[in-house]
Amino acid sequence: MPESFPLSIRLSVTDYEPDGITIEDTVELCRLLEAHGVDVLHCSGGHHAGMEWEVSPWYQVRAPHRWGWEKIKEAVTIPVIASGSLVTPEVADEIIASGSADFVSLGRAMLADPDWARKARDGRVLEITPCIRCNDGCLHRGLNRGRSAGCSVNPHVTEEGRFAVLVSDTRKRVAVVGGGPAGLRSAAVLHDRGHDVTVFEPGEIGGLLAHAQASTVKQDLAGLVRHLVHEVERRGIVIAAEYADVEKLTTQGFDTVVAATGAPLRRADFPISTASPVLYAGDVRASRPLMGTVVVVGGGLQGCEVALRVAGMDSAKVTILEAGPRLLAGDEVFTDQERLPLFLGAAGVDVRTGVRVTAVDDSGVHATGDGVDEFIPADTVVLALGRVEADTHFVTSLRDAGLEVKVVGSAAAPGRVFDAIHSAFFTARLV
Repeated sequence: MPESFPLSIRLSVTDYEPDGITIEDTVELCRLLEAHGVDVLHCSGGHHAGMEWEVSPWYQVRAPHRWGWEKIKEAVTIPVIASGSLVTPEVADEIIASGSADFVSLGRAMLADPDWARKARDGRVLEITPCIRCNDGCLHRGLNRGRSAGCSVNPHVTEEGRFAVLVSDTRKRVAVVGGGPAGLRSAAVLHDRGHDVTVFEPGEIGGLLAHAQASTVKQDLAGLVRHLVHEVERRGIVIAAEYADVEKLTTQGFDTVVAATGAPLRRADFPISTASPVLYAGDVRASRPLMGTVVVVGGGLQGCEVALRVAGMDSAKVTILEAGPRLLAGDEVFTDQERLPLFLGAAGVDVRTGVRVTAVDDSGVHATGDGVDEFIPADTVVLALGRVEADTHFVTSLRDAGLEVKVVGSAAAPGRVFDAIHSAFFTARLV
């Protein structure tokens, strides 16, 4: 046995507070720690009042504390561990290869996939279930509610034995209708159960997450879509780019249908009469940047995230109009509720609450607030009104035709990524 064990100290490079702990303070502290026998310095950042730094969410940059640990590394001779949103092997590899730090640490990334390191070592990067930095399963619905840590994208984290995916005694032909996150996750689990699976998706693979592709703001969700698609493709699961109606599913010999058809978007309750572009949030893509004045109608998570994406596009001036008294008034993840408005402000987004839209025409948006009518000019209007419960006619018709039907994701109830992935996993593992 060694006479002593290495001593590691974890610290924040700074608390990111005005007139708070500076990097110069931290560097001096690190020199003293080395002089007093500390063997390793583990560098993170922020504190409980600045959660966008402590557990950086999806709208924060990756590796946000790099600037700080590099200054510490220059000042000491002992190893430095880098920490904070190092969620992909590409980011971790570059940090080590460049000499930015001696080691990297993984927290939420290892909840998302405990085999992260093994898959990275073997070059199976797309097989890694990526952390999407949502803070939903691990914190919002986990530790913050007095539960053990969970994970939005890894439903059986720490419970792999209890909720194992076992081969079924009966092999079935299963149709998964819908190629969004719930459909794709269902298909992979069903295949691992030994079933013959076909995914029907006439539109974009990725469903409501497809808009994340190429977005620098939503790079983590884009990574999740790539992973889910890869997991279906590497299993050889057929993806049919066609509609699956009741007649097709009943005549092609399927035993079971998994309905992952999503939830419809909430439509506007005000008149729209315009030749100017009126888009829904999911239609806004990085490949087709918006310019000029953009008005986003709706201040929920959908509205805030699309406003942040648009604000990052060249020449776009963005305004959010929310009828309620504040943004993010639903059961949103706490880091989104508390800190996302700060990022919107920093991006120059004009947030207006208590303003109800009454009409959209060729020139812009008509609205009323505090009993006063007003007009907001707009080159593009983006509707971010959320979703409504899915119609049950399709599912009822399938059951009437004698098929076993399971409903997953937003087709069962509108929700977040957590809800889509969890319902898909826990339903498919019992089919």
